Amino acid sequence: MSNDKTILVLTPSENSSENQTFRNKIGTVFEGEYQYVIDRNQATANIQNGVYDGIVAWLESDNGLFANTNNIGESNLPFVNVRNTVATNASESRTFFVGSDYVQAGVAQAGVIINQEPENGVLVLYHGNVSSSIKIKEGLVSELQNNNVSVTDFNLAMYDSEAGILEAVGQQLATNAYSIITCYTDALAFSLLPLCEQHTNLRLVGFGGTTQWKNYVQTGGNKVIASYKEDYEKFGECAAEIMNACFSDETYEQEVLTAGVVCTLGDPDPEIPTPEPEPEPDPEPTGDVGDEQN
Repeated sequence: MSNDKTILVLTPSENSSENQTFRNKIGTVFEGEYQYVIDRNQATANIQNGVYDGIVAWLESDNGLFANTNNIGESNLPFVNVRNTVATNASESRTFFVGSDYVQAGVAQAGVIINQEPENGVLVLYHGNVSSSIKIKEGLVSELQNNNVSVTDFNLAMYDSEAGILEAVGQQLATNAYSIITCYTDALAFSLLPLCEQHTNLRLVGFGGTTQWKNYVQTGGNKVIASYKEDYEKFGECAAEIMNACFSDETYEQEVLTAGVVCTLGDPDPEIPTPEPEPEPDPEPTGDVGDEQN
């Protein structure tokens, strides 16, 4: 089955293998056509001009890209947020989310940290405009505190460059001793590696289970001690299925949380577990009431 619909697909990076996996799956599953547009201004202009019938947006943060793109709501376009939610005027019934269960992912990562027995506590980095990071922080902080691990969270929303973040986190380390710093992306963790040269006992935790993480471990890296592998192919499959459903006037759940798994130095690329299927309901009893013995 096919349709004549065209959707816009946005991702954070053109070249990463995770984004390519995501887009390839959309191309396989979606029954219409999709356009991948790198220029964000061109994408919003196309939306305003009615080029698209739906939008799949995997953005690093809510940077206001769609804040004034009124045609989304006026044209009742279905909008799928991937990993992070962003503000739009899309109708609630046409707004969807696909990602991991980020609170539980934070809890799972906390388990790895607790096993490290961090002597000087943990610094949890998050970003006020990155919804996944807020949820990861929620799971991490709750689980660490429940296990009597000293934890501090630090919002990076006011810093707009890698150098600015590196300086800000370095200042935190200048006044406080931490054993582990947790990051909401692998890229952020690797950008902080210079701090491990100054603080030799410092360890980092990333998020994403990306190729960057796997290559780091395979080449002997040991300062970034863990990550969290997400199912980027499943993200693309679910996003495409949602669009297919919308254009077929079928219903689809508003939020889809896919399985993920913690990655460690000992197992940098584990298999993501397959969720157990829900048990079938018990069959309704048969037989006429009139047949019962008196």
